[in-house]
Amino acid sequence: MMKEIKVAARWWASQISRIHLSSRQIKLFETELQRRLFAKYKGHWYNHDPLRGHAYRSILFDPSERRIEDILLEAAQAAQILEDFEVVLQSLSKGVIMWVDPCSASRRRDSWFRVGGPGSSGFVIYLV
Repeated sequence: MMKEIKVAARWWASQISRIHLSSRQIKLFETELQRRLFAKYKGHWYNHDPLRGHAYRSILFDPSERRIEDILLEAAQAAQILEDFEVVLQSLSKGVIMWVDPCSASRRRDSWFRVGGPGSSGFVIYLV
């Protein structure tokens, strides 16, 4: 479970590296997100049935609804970068949904999650 969580947290941290933050702040955000994801997913991780709990382990950012998952905001607040984090995510023109499952962390980013629709960018899967 920790490998998958590290991959997910690293990807979200890479999204905020676009702004002028210190590497310490970015690393602190990544660490805080890892800690929170581990606590959330504990008891909801099924190696023998990876799709069980799949929706519970999703992380959603929807710019059209200005929705940011609480777990991302909590990690940003703990790293004292909340204001900067919200600015970066609001600058993303496309939505992001990430699923953290046994043996993979996958994300989809496009103009709104239409499979094969206009602007579709498909899935990116990080196998761990």
